[in-house]
Amino acid sequence: MLNIDAYVTVFGFLPITDMRSFLRTCTRINKFSTQMPQIEAAFQSIADKAFFRSKSHSNYHSPLCKYTIELVYDNRDIPERYFILDNDVLRRHYKILKILGARGDMPLIDKLLTFIQITNSL
Repeated sequence: MLNIDAYVTVFGFLPITDMRSFLRTCTRINKFSTQMPQIEAAFQSIADKAFFRSKSHSNYHSPLCKYTIELVYDNRDIPERYFILDNDVLRRHYKILKILGARGDMPLIDKLLTFIQITNSL
């Protein structure tokens, strides 16, 4: 069993999406969940400034949009269940294509463009 200092070190190096999974591993680690509101607020500030937020999109703080932004920021695959009409980050925020293009993630760009085309035709 690792000591608490090792958990703190590991937790501090994880991307935000992995922090959520790490918190679910055991009750000892779950105690770090008290830090998540501050971590989420700091991440949201970064996302607001650098990536996604505009004053006309107030629902970007919904759980679905928030987790989508985190997945893109952490360079993770976006699950199929996220490609729904309610996900304004994927449907309306075209800057995500620039981010994915810079990474060279062509499969996800193709999937996203198809999704945008389908939802715009509805």
